[in-house]
Amino acid sequence: MMFIWITFTGMIGALCRFFLDFWLTERLTNGLPWSTFVINVTGSFLVGAAWAVYQLSSSSETLAYIAMTGFLGAFTTFSTFTIQWFFDAAKRNFAIATTYILLSILAGIIVAIAGYYMVKLILF
Repeated sequence: MMFIWITFTGMIGALCRFFLDFWLTERLTNGLPWSTFVINVTGSFLVGAAWAVYQLSSSSETLAYIAMTGFLGAFTTFSTFTIQWFFDAAKRNFAIATTYILLSILAGIIVAIAGYYMVKLILF
């Protein structure tokens, strides 16, 4: 039964990513692939928050898998992150490609930790 919920929430996460990417792409255009960056950083924050909720509450492991693997797994994708880098590198925009990779990794780690500790401070 869990795989059905992961499939369903993954579909919702993918649709949210699609619509948010479309909306952000129209508004954020100055070199870096900002829509992918914003989506992945937001997802990293939510993964940290979801992990804290799972660890610090009576939430089941099933709910954690549904949230993190289903919705957030489809919402944030490494493949999109990678292909954005590839597009910039192929255009020889190495400064943008390098900035994008470093910002994405650092921001992702920082906001995942921030999400985790914010949930701990606020809810528990």
